Amino acid sequence: MEAPDIAETYDIDEGLISRTLELRRWLHRNPELSGEEYQTTSLIADTLRRLGYEVQLAAGTGVVAVLRRGIGRTLGIRADIDALPIVEANQLPHQSQIAGRMHACGHDGHMAILLGAAEWLASATFSGTLVLIFQPAEEIATGAKTMLDAGMLDDFDFDAFVGLHNWPSLPVGQIALHKTASMASADRFTIRLKGTPYHPAMLDRARSTLGAASSIVLKIQEDFARTTDEGIVISVSEFEADGQRSLTPSTVDLAGTVRALTVAGRESALAYLKDMTNDVCDRYRIASDLTISRACPACINSPELEGLVRKAAVKAAGIDNVRDDIPPTMGADDFGYFAQRWPCSYIWLGNGNPDRSLHSASYDFNDDAIPVGVGLWVAIAELVLGAILPN
Repeated sequence: MEAPDIAETYDIDEGLISRTLELRRWLHRNPELSGEEYQTTSLIADTLRRLGYEVQLAAGTGVVAVLRRGIGRTLGIRADIDALPIVEANQLPHQSQIAGRMHACGHDGHMAILLGAAEWLASATFSGTLVLIFQPAEEIATGAKTMLDAGMLDDFDFDAFVGLHNWPSLPVGQIALHKTASMASADRFTIRLKGTPYHPAMLDRARSTLGAASSIVLKIQEDFARTTDEGIVISVSEFEADGQRSLTPSTVDLAGTVRALTVAGRESALAYLKDMTNDVCDRYRIASDLTISRACPACINSPELEGLVRKAAVKAAGIDNVRDDIPPTMGADDFGYFAQRWPCSYIWLGNGNPDRSLHSASYDFNDDAIPVGVGLWVAIAELVLGAILPN
């Protein structure tokens, strides 16, 4: 199903798309890990200053760029900027030039799309405030919170705050929207079980850490190893014991994640983990230490933005290319921190390459998605701020 001609709809010339594509490929060649995005930040800041944006650097490698055009609403658009510690398997003219690092999640494309939209919007007339947020350290789930804790966005009362993520299984040119959550919360847990070690011949005297650990794993497997109707999944990914062939372990360590699509589901799952661990350890007469590290809240989309974002998506991709039948993912993104504070929408952009999944060594952002992505941000700016190019 053919998308609208974005160049014609918004007078986006081929030169802008070509420059955006070159930016994307430069960013792909020069990936930087979470919290180390110094060269990336320098390119972003220099580009935006040349376009006339007020640029603020803070919170390590975060960038906030602002255009103020009179009185009106405030729009925030966010792109993540960090790469991953992965050796790229692709043989491409623009493949990573940094050993052991690559943009395997498409953040190079996210940045380029927002920079392309920034160029168009710098020439536009509108009423209100446009804020572009280039966020570091999404891959380690700290960047959004760091920017918020540093007060980088305290001066803005956003009427709409949006972000996107490319989606390999979604055909290029399509956009997927979700009425509620698009991505789950993610919290990490560790459980240390402490018992009494004994010779295997005297297990009747032992306080079995292995038995308790196995019971915990099997109980989680039975109740939450697959996504429930409530949108919860709990997984144990580490199991480590200090025992020997002739001595039962005194300690066993378990670790894993808790994921949920709702705030209530998140709290319910964490409470379940605490209560179940206590029950099992009481039965085995052993001690336990449960530690929960909250990582990301869910990306929950605001109902008040649903109509506006859908209208913008139709303008950018065409009505037949806007999908609402794609289920949310149990993967996480720290965009959820922004969604806790302002009316937000987190949008999926088709990357059209299901055989090259996110975080795989063969992944590459599909440049054919760039015009639709730029068009989406321009369309949202038009609807929120009244952005148009002067005649």
